[in-house]
Amino acid sequence: IYQSLLKNDAYTEIVALKNVINKSNYYHPNFTFNKKRDHLIFSRCLRTVDEELLCDLYETSCRNGKWTKATILGNHINGNDFTSTQPFLAEMGNSEVLYFVSNRPQGMGDMDIWFSVLGDGEFGEPINAGSGINTAGNEVTPFYDANAKVLYFSSDEWPGVGGYDIFRS
Repeated sequence: IYQSLLKNDAYTEIVALKNVINKSNYYHPNFTFNKKRDHLIFSRCLRTVDEELLCDLYETSCRNGKWTKATILGNHINGNDFTSTQPFLAEMGNSEVLYFVSNRPQGMGDMDIWFSVLGDGEFGEPINAGSGINTAGNEVTPFYDANAKVLYFSSDEWPGVGGYDIFRS
């Protein structure tokens, strides 16, 4: 994950975020900020022997201009035998909700969209987004538009043009 700052109508040099977030030998393909931009949730992935990515979600906070050491989200979000990736933080009313993609057990298909509500500083048990969104195929890239109250996502199973089409709910 890289950053470039906007200063005087121009961007500074692109630099990798320090090793509190980026770790060698891992892929860091997805991330999301909270509305205040002081809390970051990101995917940290390893390639398996079968050439598949096994990902977990981590979090870090920015304090005094520096990111704290990243910590893995709890076992109820991550697991040894499944992937949790593509996080998206959304504000819904007075709550913060973490949408993410996972092939965890009890899903409806290959990759499903799940969500977890933040309460008392911890994310709650993940909830499958349900059959109005998830199919036997893959649903990925959740994005919640708080103003329109619409969840956008891609699916390779819902009827569309083919491949991954964009849908909303």
